[in-house]
Amino acid sequence: MRPGTLLAALTALILAACDVVASPPPPVTANFTLASQGMLTNGNTNLIGWGTDEPNFIQIMVQMTGNPPTDIVENTECGAGPMRMASFPGGLVLNFQSGGFVGWTSTDPGIPVEGGLRPGLPAPSPAAVTYTETTLGTEFQQGGVFGILTGDGATIDMMWAGTTCFFR
Repeated sequence: MRPGTLLAALTALILAACDVVASPPPPVTANFTLASQGMLTNGNTNLIGWGTDEPNFIQIMVQMTGNPPTDIVENTECGAGPMRMASFPGGLVLNFQSGGFVGWTSTDPGIPVEGGLRPGLPAPSPAAVTYTETTLGTEFQQGGVFGILTGDGATIDMMWAGTTCFFR
């Protein structure tokens, strides 16, 4: 191979490796929607709401996702009182108090959220949500669903509803 041809090939290879393009969030694959009052199933017609028994709800999630929780922890120092949190692969956390489902948080871009938002999407228009600056960052609210933007304010980082264990 001639030196000029080799240099051109190496340059093309290096440039191709450096060509990083931001990709959109993966397509929605969940068969449920996170909602302001819990979780919607069966084509968003069945609400599994706050207060649902923890073992039953975890079993429903295992059946729906095909995955058991990766971790279940208890935090006795939450402002709302002791809380158990079941984490699932991808970034979904279910919150429980006194044996019942009380809230969720999600960083999973594959799980839709009531109102059409989900982590990984661009920041919603100020006409569509209410924004507030907090110690956590730029938060927004749409009905009873809340979210926080990434540090640069361009993308939804996390969403939640119900009772959480955030320290502000």
